[in-house]
Amino acid sequence: MKKTFKTLLFVLVLSLFVFPNTTFAKTITLKKDTVMKTQLTGDNVTITGKHKLTLKKGARIKGKLIIKGGATVVSAHPGIKAKNITISGAKVNSKNTQSGTAIEATEKLTIKNSTIEATANSYGLYGMDGHEGVTITGSKVTARADGDYSLAGIASSNKGITIEDSVLEINGIEDGIFAYDGIFFNNVKATIHTGYEGLATIGHMYLFNSFVNIDGGNFNEDETVNPNGIYAYDAVVIDGGKLVVSSKQSDGIYAGNLIQITNNTYSVNVSGKEYGLHVDALGGGVVNIGDLLFVEPNGSSFDSTKGYMVNGTTPLKSMTIVNPNIDEPVFKEANTLKVKTSAKTVKYSALKKSSKVVSAIKIEKKNGIVTYEKVDSGSSSKLSVDNTTGKITVKKKTKKGTYKIKVKVTASGDKSHRTSSKTVTVTIKVK
Repeated sequence: MKKTFKTLLFVLVLSLFVFPNTTFAKTITLKKDTVMKTQLTGDNVTITGKHKLTLKKGARIKGKLIIKGGATVVSAHPGIKAKNITISGAKVNSKNTQSGTAIEATEKLTIKNSTIEATANSYGLYGMDGHEGVTITGSKVTARADGDYSLAGIASSNKGITIEDSVLEINGIEDGIFAYDGIFFNNVKATIHTGYEGLATIGHMYLFNSFVNIDGGNFNEDETVNPNGIYAYDAVVIDGGKLVVSSKQSDGIYAGNLIQITNNTYSVNVSGKEYGLHVDALGGGVVNIGDLLFVEPNGSSFDSTKGYMVNGTTPLKSMTIVNPNIDEPVFKEANTLKVKTSAKTVKYSALKKSSKVVSAIKIEKKNGIVTYEKVDSGSSSKLSVDNTTGKITVKKKTKKGTYKIKVKVTASGDKSHRTSSKTVTVTIKVK
């Protein structure tokens, strides 16, 4: 025992000399309502459960900040900052009244099934590195960057931004959303009012099944900059949904190489002070509009030598592109389906005479009608589930032991919410 202790002590002391900058991570877990009057200095900070964290001076965390499980975080100046920030099933209201950011991750910012309000003079939400700098799923986000140092409502200076199944309201003196390495939307409803560009990226931009309204180019102090409603250095692809975009300073949509609007798209209304749709003609840019789409004014076409849409020889500043062959789509938010399971115990003696039914699946939130289905793979043949109630039946004469059943829980959705499914595992012990 003494030898082991001495060995551990030797290794610890040696590490301090060999790795003088080595620190040992510590985690602060908050499980009650907390008011922080000083900065949080722990390597990792987690707040969970339905508790409220109030930050008087903001958070400066070396490692990870995790906000989950119904927690609420309120932060006044100077906002919230950490290396990695994960917000899941939570509410966050953060402000930075000086030249800073409301919620800033120096690496990756991840938001899932949460409600976010972020107001700042520079950035509302900011994520720098990671595979995507900012990832938002199933959330409602209000981001404002409207002070003297305003840069963007949501930004990632090194990586990309991915947003799915979410509702956004963005206001910014400069850009609405900026990503260095691409912007990806899937089933997003976004309203963006901005001084410069509504959506801007150095990479690709993909807007799938999304409903986007951009009012851009409303403010421009620098006359050498002509902001567009949408700008992509490479390509803009619009596939499904509805888009309304305008710029009072330059083009409605500008791309370096390609603007593509597919037949899955219901409508695109675009207008600009200079041109409606514009690509870099010198670089061989192309505007590709689906063959089923109708363009108004009638007879409009793309002039490849000039790089913009024309009607005859007249440059088009505004146009409507619509597919009359499909029904007008309706945006649906992500389903709020939330499922909780609990392990159950059944007496072996009770199963000698008959089967037993237990309730082990609880629906905490949902939109629409819920149904249940047994997943055969990984499930015991001794257990079954009622498709309507979700109650689990243990077969008669089941022997002592531990049994598991996987159940696919599906909420049908409604007029405002999509269908959603989750697979859960329930453990039943027979004693």
